[in-house]
Amino acid sequence: MNNLLTSSDFYASVAAALIGIGSSIISYKRSRKKMAQEIKTLQSDNERLSKRVEQLEYENQELQQSVKRRDEDYHNIKTLLDEVQQERENERESFELERQRVQSNRDSLRANVTSLKKENQLLKKLVSEKEAENKLLRERISNYE
Repeated sequence: MNNLLTSSDFYASVAAALIGIGSSIISYKRSRKKMAQEIKTLQSDNERLSKRVEQLEYENQELQQSVKRRDEDYHNIKTLLDEVQQERENERESFELERQRVQSNRDSLRANVTSLKKENQLLKKLVSEKEAENKLLRERISNYE
């Protein structure tokens, strides 16, 4: 009976080992199911995140194009502003030159007027002298007659 006990102990230990193995297999299958579910969830998350990355890359491209357009607009506005400022400066210089020319013409005209007034006075004096001379000549002529 010793042998039987031993063999029954053996069978009990084999049965316990088989139960342990079965339990491990069941646990392994459960963990594989969980892992498979986690893999599906991760793949789903990965697909969703990949789509989100694509969407963000597209938005990024649009934003970069928008920034590029705004940079171009800024450059164009800056160029126009520089041109307007240069045009204003040119107009100021032109106005200043015109003002100087007008002032010079005014001064020249004043000098001419002054000169003409002096000449006019001299001519009036000359006319008076000539009239006096003519008067004397007429008197002489009338005295001869």
